[in-house]
Amino acid sequence: MKLMTMDECKKVELDILLEVVKFCDEHSIEYLLAYGTMLGAVRHKGFIPWDDDVDIYMTRKNRDQFLELFCGDAKPAHLEAIGPHDIRAKAPFAKVVDHRTFKDEPDYTYPHGELGVDIDIFVLDGQPDDDAEFEKWFRKLERLYMIDFFMTLGRFKTFKRKLAAIAVFPVKIFYGRKRLRKKIDKLHALYPYETSKYAGAIDGTCCRRNDRAPRECFDEYVWADFEGHKFKIAKGYDLIMTTMYGDYMTPPPVEDRWAHTGTSYWRDNNTKTEEEK
Repeated sequence: MKLMTMDECKKVELDILLEVVKFCDEHSIEYLLAYGTMLGAVRHKGFIPWDDDVDIYMTRKNRDQFLELFCGDAKPAHLEAIGPHDIRAKAPFAKVVDHRTFKDEPDYTYPHGELGVDIDIFVLDGQPDDDAEFEKWFRKLERLYMIDFFMTLGRFKTFKRKLAAIAVFPVKIFYGRKRLRKKIDKLHALYPYETSKYAGAIDGTCCRRNDRAPRECFDEYVWADFEGHKFKIAKGYDLIMTTMYGDYMTPPPVEDRWAHTGTSYWRDNNTKTEEEK
């Protein structure tokens, strides 16, 4: 395998995004740029310079429709959508993966098949209106997502992580990851997006309490430039990102700039030719 540069990873991720958006437009599936991709579009008109990650939002209804249709009709053939209930999935959110590549992430091993460079699909779900109710609901999800993380962890970088993985091992054996993720889905289903006052993507161990905004922020979109293309972002992006990041238009100091971890490679039979580059 050949090591990929950050620029090559960004190019692959952008190509995946373009294919996903094209597919969504063809099938009337709504999406929005999310997190650092939304921030990059607004602040940099492209990728955050020191990072190579692409995130999008879909409502649960749109995400489920996308997975059903894309898995049966993915074009081009080297792309595949991996849902959170797939046995190969490590994250509790969906990904679209480029199988010409291999991504070695520090927390995971892949006994059921290696995955590649990808983009993430985070689900926009409804949330409780009341702050106290939200806090109680959030803590339940946070706990379940943490158990899920240690159930899928493949590498133990610290003694504390090893202990945590051992602690959840009985849950893994007698309860199972698939059943756990269905329980998580039921908690989300308590507050349907369409009838909730607030929404956000509480969708994994990276979930945060401030991932919460009035649903109306997401209900309409505006166009934003990203790497020379136009994509949809939430019309209420300013409130969403101010809540999550504070002064999001001011880049963080150099010491606080970090990239998503992982090392990516071209698979031996899929190395880019000079013409493709």
